[in-house]
Amino acid sequence: MSTTITKHEPDHALVEVLQDAIKAANASWTETDKLYISVCSALVAVATLFGRSSAGWQFSMTLLGGLVLLLSITWILLIRRYLRIVRTALKRLAAEYAGSSLGTYFNEEHERYEKDRRDYLVAIVVFLMGVIMIVYSLSFRA
Repeated sequence: MSTTITKHEPDHALVEVLQDAIKAANASWTETDKLYISVCSALVAVATLFGRSSAGWQFSMTLLGGLVLLLSITWILLIRRYLRIVRTALKRLAAEYAGSSLGTYFNEEHERYEKDRRDYLVAIVVFLMGVIMIVYSLSFRA
């Protein structure tokens, strides 16, 4: 689907910068995902430790669900912000190099980022789990 840029292109330095930026972005995404998953795990551990409180496990489950819900919302907003930055950069690069193989490559990458929503998948699953935890805990209060 995407055009391969070779070392024979006249803008070899730009290609190297782009490849380094892609590697750095992927590493950043991986570290961000690890951080959010770690925080979610810590929240579950805290809820487990305080699950047998005097108010009952429903309160801790509701609190945990709310925290997970807020965490997932901030995660979704962060993903949206960074994707907007990436798409804007790719759009400007495609316009700058329009008519060349680099322009085609940047345009294809921009279109791929516009269509691909898989970056949101884990954050949406965490959001749904937060909602389920809140609903589940509130259903046992009655």
